[in-house]
Amino acid sequence: MKSRKDGLAVSLETSYLRLTTNFAEDFTGNAIVSISSLAAIKAALFTNDSSKPSLLSFDLDMDAFLLTLRFSETMDVSTFSPKNITLQRAFSADQPELFHTLTGGTLNSSADSTTLFLTLTEEDANSLKTKLIGTPFFSTFIVMPSETIRDMNGHYLLPRIDGLNAEGKRVSNGRNKSRFARFRLGLDRRKAGFVVFGDSGCKQVGS
Repeated sequence: MKSRKDGLAVSLETSYLRLTTNFAEDFTGNAIVSISSLAAIKAALFTNDSSKPSLLSFDLDMDAFLLTLRFSETMDVSTFSPKNITLQRAFSADQPELFHTLTGGTLNSSADSTTLFLTLTEEDANSLKTKLIGTPFFSTFIVMPSETIRDMNGHYLLPRIDGLNAEGKRVSNGRNKSRFARFRLGLDRRKAGFVVFGDSGCKQVGS
């Protein structure tokens, strides 16, 4: 886990102020006297961040396999564990067909931020579609335990708990047409063959 940028503003001893003449001027137009880094002023009082971060909202794009997470403050991406995230199509989901826990994923950036973009694995995306999670038919809810990620001060996330405060929304994605991937043909069997689609969220409608 990383500390706040270069240990800046993590205690009274690391909180100093410097400013340039462009910072302010008086009512007659005189610029304020600058304070250089060599003569920086130490803070008179320091109150540390004691608030736990929270998930504010999320978006799920099933065409791009992209999960967007928005937090209340800058998060330490080195502590992020996507395998702790569960997506479900009910506020309270106690049956396996109603939820799916991610097996992985890739962050689109390694920069610490208030917004994280997670590209889902193809296996996770197809499992979600099979269970009708992330489809327009049902609201999609997200469950995240506190150990999913920490902020820059090491505070654990306020959890989103199944059946208690799971964050939900309608998702209107999955508009891309399914693509035919391959087929097999066995002429020596009663059944002619079977087809495989590139998207598990579809079904065979003809023989």
